[in-house]
Amino acid sequence: MAELHYAAKPRRLAHFIHLICIIGLTVSGLYIRFPFYHGGMEFMKWTHYVLMYIVGINLILRIIYCLFTVDKGAYKDLAIGWKDIKNTPAVLMYYAHMKDDYPAVANYASLQKVTYDVFWVLLLIQGFTGFALMWRVELLSWCAGPFGGVAIAAAWMRVFHYIGMWIFVIFTTIHAYLSVHEGFPIMMHWVFWKEFPGLKDEWESHLKEGNAH
Repeated sequence: MAELHYAAKPRRLAHFIHLICIIGLTVSGLYIRFPFYHGGMEFMKWTHYVLMYIVGINLILRIIYCLFTVDKGAYKDLAIGWKDIKNTPAVLMYYAHMKDDYPAVANYASLQKVTYDVFWVLLLIQGFTGFALMWRVELLSWCAGPFGGVAIAAAWMRVFHYIGMWIFVIFTTIHAYLSVHEGFPIMMHWVFWKEFPGLKDEWESHLKEGNAH
């Protein structure tokens, strides 16, 4: 049976900053693409740019934290091994309501690990495509030939950036739903920093009912 382990405060802080940035980037990005009120373009652009830098710095600090601090074993939570691969069919059966007991083998399930790992890669892609839209000549000159020019290359970067945003929205929505439905105590701990003995008791009751992992 899985247990509730309190996450280190730096992990929770990085998670909270990432959450706020993703919400802000999504709202400001949608406004830049589809202005839904008049007179907010400059503010939304500056908001988007500032949050872009914050989420990038947060990612770098999170990687440094995983690799070089006393909690350096944290990166192992996202490493996918053979045990995770073998466990994936059972996880899928659980989410398809074909299996009652959650097959926990690590702090994160195999599908969680894949999702989080994809997030890191997608953040890098979003960062590059976002900067490419700001500094087109500097960043896109090398690929202007195959695309037919810097302007066309920039147009494709905008498409990739837009698709990436919706991937974030979809996966974040699923993540939020599962956090509330499957692991509400964990969500309270990560988002609201709820930390007291009763939380573990609440977690145990969820596990016994088969509603959490």
